[in-house]
Amino acid sequence: MKINLITAFLFLFLTIANADETIKIKDLKTTITLNGITYIQEVDPTLRVPLNKNIFFIFDCSGSMNSNKIKEAMNFLIAIATQPVDDMEFAVLAFDEPKLSSTTTRGLYRWPGKPEPDLPHPILPGWAGLPSKIAVDEAIVWIKETRSNTGGETYVAPAIRNALIENRNEMSIVIISDGEFHDRDGIIMSILEKSLKIRSDNEKLDYVPIMVYGTGSRKNILVQLAQKGGGGYFRRQESKK
Repeated sequence: MKINLITAFLFLFLTIANADETIKIKDLKTTITLNGITYIQEVDPTLRVPLNKNIFFIFDCSGSMNSNKIKEAMNFLIAIATQPVDDMEFAVLAFDEPKLSSTTTRGLYRWPGKPEPDLPHPILPGWAGLPSKIAVDEAIVWIKETRSNTGGETYVAPAIRNALIENRNEMSIVIISDGEFHDRDGIIMSILEKSLKIRSDNEKLDYVPIMVYGTGSRKNILVQLAQKGGGGYFRRQESKK
């Protein structure tokens, strides 16, 4: 028996596949407590898309992501990346203020990953194999170092576009942000739609679900991204005083 699709959130649905059948284990839940933290689902529950085995994190390192938000965001990344599932890989793209008009990747920061070119199924640059506590720890250290050298305005559209042209299949994109974007909502959604179409027109690349985890109070654009991306929007439930 081999697990080839996971739900690192534990509140999407998990499938266990063997040679001749796929068994549906768990349907979407509206709340889940993970490592003592409760997360709630705030998007139409008909969205039932599992995480694929290659997880591409888009991580907000802009100025609005204060120390508490960064800590919460990193904990969420860790919760996903430390699931006990073999044959997974993950990548991290941090962003603050890349410009759509720029021909460079200024404002986009790609973790180098932990390439393993000599494996039967090589792990490419910019990616790391899981499960691996070392890889997750190194990614977190890199995020902290990157955040200490960034902190500008928040432009997410170029990061979304960059992620969707990634030459990988069986991939999910997970956006982690507070949603305090400086690019207009209409521009973000337009870039998302165009980038999704470019990917769908490439016969060598498959569909990529986009999931969103919100660390802040402003969620409208994050929910729109999650709905268009088909993967769902989640946030941490505030503790009652």
